[in-house]
Amino acid sequence: LDLQMPIVSGLEILQAIRLDEQLAHSKVIMLTANSYALRDEIINNLADLVLLKPVTISQLRDFASRLTQNNE
Repeated sequence: LDLQMPIVSGLEILQAIRLDEQLAHSKVIMLTANSYALRDEIINNLADLVLLKPVTISQLRDFASRLTQNNE
């Protein structure tokens, strides 16, 4: 989930996910090109992981795999 999206921010979407009973337990990886200053705000809003861009598809797959393995 990208932090800066055109219409609704990723942070707003993350908050909505966490408030939805059916989605609240979903794993969420946030992507941002911003500094680590925003990272704390994102983590406080319940992201499972925050990655700074640029991120390769391979890295994203690796992190997603780790998150899902920890959930089993």
